[in-house]
Amino acid sequence: MISRTANRMVSNSFSSLEYEYCEINWDDFVTTEIGIYIHVPFCPRLCTFCPFHRVLYNRELKDRYVKALIREIELRELQGEVEWVYIGGGTPNLLEAEEIGAILDKLREYVRIEDIAIEGKPRYFTREYLEVLNRYDVSKLSMGVESLKEESLDSVERDETGISLIEQIVNDAHNHDMVVNADLMVGLPMQYSGDVISDVTTLSEVGLDQISTYPFTKAPGAKHRRRTTSKHIFEMIEKAADTIEEAGYVRENIWVFSKPSLAKKSLTEDPIEYIGYGPSAFSVAGNLQVVNPHIENYLDSISHEKTMGFKITFDEGFNAWRKFAHRLYDLRVSEDFLSTMPRNIRWVLKLLRLMGYIKGDKVTRKGRYFIHDLTTTVIEKLPFPLGNPVSRGVACMNIFF
Repeated sequence: MISRTANRMVSNSFSSLEYEYCEINWDDFVTTEIGIYIHVPFCPRLCTFCPFHRVLYNRELKDRYVKALIREIELRELQGEVEWVYIGGGTPNLLEAEEIGAILDKLREYVRIEDIAIEGKPRYFTREYLEVLNRYDVSKLSMGVESLKEESLDSVERDETGISLIEQIVNDAHNHDMVVNADLMVGLPMQYSGDVISDVTTLSEVGLDQISTYPFTKAPGAKHRRRTTSKHIFEMIEKAADTIEEAGYVRENIWVFSKPSLAKKSLTEDPIEYIGYGPSAFSVAGNLQVVNPHIENYLDSISHEKTMGFKITFDEGFNAWRKFAHRLYDLRVSEDFLSTMPRNIRWVLKLLRLMGYIKGDKVTRKGRYFIHDLTTTVIEKLPFPLGNPVSRGVACMNIFF
């Protein structure tokens, strides 16, 4: 009952959100700890399950994008310390490695960067590509494997990745002291629990530092909708979790498993605020959230020396709920943290404990399903105020540092 009620509340709250399209004053985004997300929208083909803003690769459009992105960085004039840069997409490694380097060099004219990660398709992470990334101090890779089952990948127009290529990338990356993650999608068509177990067993044997198991969602903008229930997907993830943990990985949060040597930031820390660059990139700082326009409007606004975006200002309770959701996603809620929360959040936690979702400061298996289902609902209901329907996507990403 509580799960259905929470999902209904999420749906209702998102339906009432109103964004304003305007020129953004980036001086309003004042924060002491910050991350940077760079969105690269290009893909060699459009997978039917993906809700993120993406377009088919075109060299002329790509060249315009790179120039606009560098100009956007100049127009923003962001200053200070940056804990991480995450380059996502799309397929970011469709950009030449030297183009990635040029973007990072431009950022470094304004900020100091601690960690840099990039995601992409495995086949574009060549040995030469990684050598260039290493020169620009990229420290982490995330590969979109999704599944090792050819039939499931074919059904969503996704290219297959052989395990030998994955192992080669892991070895090459480790030669440069890079951390490597592989994303798996759970709940794909023609994918069964045994397939997921087989995938995580195989992947755990090639030296990956992290394995992420994300649910296949029915997010707006995606052409392919899931054909099974959220609960069935959760059960498959939980079975996979047992196998991954037996292989020596530690559960970081509801969907992510890491080697013990991969030191993630403390579970007691709050979610970091971040600034987004590129078409349809999100920025979140304080009570403000901004979504950049899709690529054509993005290129047009930058050509006119303007940084336009869809902006919304939340009330004072927004950050408290964001912090609470972050702790639930990380599967731990300490008493010290709760003492800083408003009364309504403490009341919700009391209810979750009475329902058996939390015991002590840890989320139980029953609670994990609640968080899985609620997070899936957030992904599927999150409104993207963009004219391009493909731009309606997921506002969460896995930053594995």
